Amino acid sequence: MGTGEGKPVDTDLIIAGTNPVAVDVVGARLLGFRLQAVHYMDQLIRIGYEEGDLTKVTLKGLSLNETEKIFSLAAYGYQIV
Repeated sequence: MGTGEGKPVDTDLIIAGTNPVAVDVVGARLLGFRLQAVHYMDQLIRIGYEEGDLTKVTLKGLSLNETEKIFSLAAYGYQIV
């Protein structure tokens, strides 16, 4: 857990990949952040260094929609999607 006052939640989900920015983009999406709110991701995407469009990221296993449902239910007690 980072420096914030967040509460760890067991979601039984693993986010992994070969592109660390794409992994962070998925993680930020699950946490409800817009890319512009995460400075380094926003900057890398603006200069064209990394891809921020999740429709261009290959996901294996669960779809992003399914993952959002599982995460929101575990983290908030109800589905946000």
